[in-house]
Amino acid sequence: MANNAVAATGVAGLTTIVPISAISSWYDYMRVNGVPRSTGWPGGLASEVGRTGSVCSSEYTSLTTGGDDHTGNYNAFWTQRNYFANVGNVKASVFAVHGLNDENVFPQNFAQWWSGLAAHDVPRKLWLSQEGHADPFDIRRSTWVTTLQSWFDYWLQGLDNGVMSQPTVDVERTPNQWQTQSDYPAAGSAPVTLTMGASSTGAGTLGTSPGGTATTRSITDSTSLTEANAVSSPTTTRTGRLAFLSAPLAANTQLSGTPTITLRVKATKPDTELSARLVDYGTATRDRDLADDESGVKTLRTRSCYGDSTTADSACYLDTAEDTASSSYGVLTRGWQDAAHYQSLSQQTPLTPGQWYTITWHLQPQDQILVAGHTLGLILSLSDTEKNSPSSTGATVTVDLTGSSLSLPLVGTTVLQRPTTTPHLTAVAPRTYPTRTRPLPS
Repeated sequence: MANNAVAATGVAGLTTIVPISAISSWYDYMRVNGVPRSTGWPGGLASEVGRTGSVCSSEYTSLTTGGDDHTGNYNAFWTQRNYFANVGNVKASVFAVHGLNDENVFPQNFAQWWSGLAAHDVPRKLWLSQEGHADPFDIRRSTWVTTLQSWFDYWLQGLDNGVMSQPTVDVERTPNQWQTQSDYPAAGSAPVTLTMGASSTGAGTLGTSPGGTATTRSITDSTSLTEANAVSSPTTTRTGRLAFLSAPLAANTQLSGTPTITLRVKATKPDTELSARLVDYGTATRDRDLADDESGVKTLRTRSCYGDSTTADSACYLDTAEDTASSSYGVLTRGWQDAAHYQSLSQQTPLTPGQWYTITWHLQPQDQILVAGHTLGLILSLSDTEKNSPSSTGATVTVDLTGSSLSLPLVGTTVLQRPTTTPHLTAVAPRTYPTRTRPLPS
């Protein structure tokens, strides 16, 4: 994240940066829409990387106090640590790498940075892997070394090697299988709205599971509900969750961008966490379930060498492989919202119990191929004590299905109904860059 921070100052002389799993806003790292991911995190993280003992203890305390765990508000403390707010200052080119399943630095951090760079015409390149918080040297080592060297040769040495003529974005589709595209989100990606029906699972509709005819469904907070129990066996009734399923997909479809959920709800308490998960139901080989800072990569016993070794520094490294397994479902993306922050992240607006509210929030950005024959599931729950640290209120939330929907950014879909009013994004042609003329150093 340091390279994003420095580049956002607009400092002279900085030619290029390569942010890997990088933070673009510390609020979006330690908070999710008003929900603290962990209490005491700013000071705790600083103490992990800083000096121990009493020398810096007061500074660590002030960091935690400034973060304001009690409210989860976005305040001046977080503004000072928001590099995305200053993305217009970036003059350096950017080669970003991020894991689409990174549960340490959520993908929102790369996605908003990437779009901000585009808005200010910053030369850029992006790799998106299926792993979690991982180094590309441990994922796609040979290609990474070659591409990184070409990037530095172009931007630092002035060599016209064609690296800027390559496709802008590389995306890992399935383990070790990569594709290229002209941008992120992919050209042609546009929002498709799925309504929520009582029992229908037709095109354009997510039906409740188990079915029924009621147009409202209720959830009572269950702090013991694990993600595995929340998303598995979606046709079974389970306390603390609601499951909604699509019809089986008729063809492969690309999901590329940031899904958005809108719920019309009423609660029995002034506040509660709202949790949503988009799930791909269908057997496939996937990276194993990741948590926190796990990478999804396993270390092997063989070695590969890059360059010449010295007595003090070996150029040989242990080989790695993706840690995969066949599974019947996979969580595509998640999103959380503190209900009392539905109007603003800067202040809480407690709900009036029993009153209806319409609350909209984003899930984490993604880029995946939804496979024909698989089923999409939307799983709703309240407190998610595995992924963050909410203050559970024990609320019961009623969802009005007729006023609730899920918007998915899909590319060229005929699988799910696209409302005639849905705006389409205009595909932008890849940029061309002038030949570098900086002379080689003598």
